[in-house]
Amino acid sequence: MQTVVASQLLALSIGVPLGLASANHSRLRAAINPIVMTGTTVPILVLAPFFLVWFGVGRTTSVLLVLLYGISLFTIYSQRAGRALSPVYADSARALGASRWRVLRDVLFPAAVPAIIGALRVSLSGAWGLAAIAELLGASSGTGVMIRVLVGQFDVVGLMAVIILICAVALFADFLVFLLGRLLLRWRAE
Repeated sequence: MQTVVASQLLALSIGVPLGLASANHSRLRAAINPIVMTGTTVPILVLAPFFLVWFGVGRTTSVLLVLLYGISLFTIYSQRAGRALSPVYADSARALGASRWRVLRDVLFPAAVPAIIGALRVSLSGAWGLAAIAELLGASSGTGVMIRVLVGQFDVVGLMAVIILICAVALFADFLVFLLGRLLLRWRAE
């Protein structure tokens, strides 16, 4: 759980600003999109062996795998939300004297919140399983290690309990993000 929470918070704090900054800057978009698209197109587990070689066995590898997945999703969702916003809003804010930072903070970011909440829900849904599998491949502690031990002992009941627990935590986290979205977006029409 720590792996998922830490990596998602970090991915959110990197991916959203990167996506919003690249929304209207074609050079930045051209530079980051190949990397970001690789993070969402290539199955992330294909990269797991490389991460194990580069970063070794441990929690760092798990966090980095989930982080790459999350950054890619947050960047793409934020970028698309920023590009979908009519330039009239930013132009109006600039005409009223808003700086680039103020436009980003007061116009672009609020418009992107629905996409960011959507990215968080998608990213979290994949992160739980990805973290467990990444830990299964080589961590010394965590849910994946517990699964590895239970499989080695042929403990089907224990294995099912862990899987049900992962599902319950994932559903609860999704519900919390859903409620957060409702709270942050209550000003929008249904």
